[in-house]
Amino acid sequence: GQADAIAESARTLIAATPVRCGERDVPISTSIGVALRRAGDGMDAILANADAALYRAKRAGRNRVELATA
Repeated sequence: GQADAIAESARTLIAATPVRCGERDVPISTSIGVALRRAGDGMDAILANADAALYRAKRAGRNRVELATA
């Protein structure tokens, strides 16, 4: 979907842009959890779903995007 494609684009850009630290370029990466709003979901539920997806991304090896499951 569109939300995970945007998150993947952000992840790719971050991974391709090292941070300059003194004389050295330091590679960085990010893990992103994406949650879509379902009918009846409040902000707490959306954030909890995104947080669970984020930790799933970290457990799966980091530097990735995970979509929250229903």
